[in-house]
Amino acid sequence: MSVMQRLANGRRRACLVDMREIRMADREARDYYAGSETAKAAIACAMVVGASGVGAALGNFMIAVYVKKSEVPIKLFTDERDAIVWLGGFVRESRKKLL
Repeated sequence: MSVMQRLANGRRRACLVDMREIRMADREARDYYAGSETAKAAIACAMVVGASGVGAALGNFMIAVYVKKSEVPIKLFTDERDAIVWLGGFVRESRKKLL
């Protein structure tokens, strides 16, 4: 997230996290994505998991527990295109606020 923030010159951006190869996310990782560091860098965070039962179960657990306390909108996807479309809505909304 800190690299994303530096590359975006401090502007918050849409964040797409590819979790398809992740087997397990520990509590520290889940807290990080739900916390203030992500909020500094991201306007919304889409997490793409594999269609396998393990990936979907991990992602669904993370979303169910952490989305309630997240400082940015987080949503789980199994299709990357759907995730990009969802993030596009936040990009459009943030552009409107700048005008």
